[in-house]
Amino acid sequence: MRLLIGAAVAVLSLSGCAEDAVPDVPQARDCDAARPSTSGPRADDGSGAELVPADPRPVSMTVCTYDPMRPDEAPTERAFSGDEVRATVDELNGFPPLRHPDEHVCNAAAWPGTVMLVEHADGTVTALTVDRSCGLVTDGDGAVRMGVPAVLP
Repeated sequence: MRLLIGAAVAVLSLSGCAEDAVPDVPQARDCDAARPSTSGPRADDGSGAELVPADPRPVSMTVCTYDPMRPDEAPTERAFSGDEVRATVDELNGFPPLRHPDEHVCNAAAWPGTVMLVEHADGTVTALTVDRSCGLVTDGDGAVRMGVPAVLP
């Protein structure tokens, strides 16, 4: 009986029925719906919140890369799990906050747009935008950190 219930939960989770649990946040591996924000550098909100919450535990990650010269094309996707996810989350949460955006220099390179979708054990997804030209990562909710994760090409 337990096996049957577990299988039913797995089928529902994989079929996307759990999507309603996280409104307005793209589910992991849904790169086409997760376009990077282009708002420019702004200061971290000072809340001290982690970029990626450790609870519930992050279990998988999809890196979505968008070609700046072909904005209408589908992004490329790279999936990560296990130790790679844990190491990347630790790295992201260790980046220092951006306190003075007016003193932060961005280069003019046309880096690809990047979104990282980190899926947690409860099915929620943390979406992060990476601005490689400025060397910043933001969660869109106020946390802005200086750094570019090592998993990016």
